[in-house]
Amino acid sequence: MRRFVVPDNRGRITIHEDIRKAIGMTPDTILSVEDMPDNTIVIRKEKVCDNCRANETSLADIVMKYPAAERDKALIKLSGDWAKRKGGATSA
Repeated sequence: MRRFVVPDNRGRITIHEDIRKAIGMTPDTILSVEDMPDNTIVIRKEKVCDNCRANETSLADIVMKYPAAERDKALIKLSGDWAKRKGGATSA
């Protein structure tokens, strides 16, 4: 399934509904984006769970691959989202 998308003025793209449904994407789905040497990108749905087998990728594995500044932003965002769900306050 191939779709063309155009980034908005902030660089965001929308993944079409039929693709989201086909891969079982929900608002909490974790996607990884990899830039390839041939000037393409690959977007993958990552599997993250509490009882994953040892050879599967964990959320920590994914986040730790980010450069330090991006990793910090991701961890702050995830922490804030978690705190909101638990009814706590956030400050970032």
